[in-house]
Amino acid sequence: MTKIIQYRLFDEPKITTVERGTDYDKFCKKFETRKTTDDCYTPPAVYDAVKKWVVDRFKLQDFKILRPFKPGGDYLTETYTADTVVIDNPPFSIYRQIIRNYLRINVKFFLFAPALTLFVPDTTCQYVIINSVIRYENGAKVRTSFATNLIPPESGINIIVSKDLSDKIKKAQKQPQKVAKTQLPRGWFNSAQLLKFAGIGNYELEGSCEFRNENNYGRRIFGSAMKLTENDIIKLDCYE
Repeated sequence: MTKIIQYRLFDEPKITTVERGTDYDKFCKKFETRKTTDDCYTPPAVYDAVKKWVVDRFKLQDFKILRPFKPGGDYLTETYTADTVVIDNPPFSIYRQIIRNYLRINVKFFLFAPALTLFVPDTTCQYVIINSVIRYENGAKVRTSFATNLIPPESGINIIVSKDLSDKIKKAQKQPQKVAKTQLPRGWFNSAQLLKFAGIGNYELEGSCEFRNENNYGRRIFGSAMKLTENDIIKLDCYE
């Protein structure tokens, strides 16, 4: 049994006894920060693996890749042309709305999507299904597949089930993650990125009092980022 004391102004403290187990866990969960799929920023290694597969599979070498989904942004104000294609992870809460809008304005896309509610009825959307759970940068683990309009209609194919892409994503998540220069400027790390180095070696870092809350895309950095010194960067040996 666990005693929980709740203090109220101008009154005696109220003591509540909660049995450890289901009720106690529910009580604790009220104070936890909830992870939502709209905050699931893609790890750079996973995104790179997906992008390479898409570019090679659909021969997009001459296309400009767009990533329009960022906090506070409006993806509909992005400039889309015949030689652009969106490869990105949209907010899952408006996933179907995004699909319908992209099909309406004829935007080429390959989007991360919730695997368990993947299909968008009454559309010409196509799907790439994988058997992989992606661990996103906020720690959330989400079973993910993809929605697209890149499969040529004349092929008669509307669904691709891909072990190849599944394996590439799983492999990307097993590799030690180097910090992507396009995500943060050189020398900036959040604590989640530094966790990865604990599996590589032992480091004593100077760090600094400089912090930032947004990356190069204007996206909120999960947990903020600290600027490390040049000596720290050399110790981590994380830039080629």
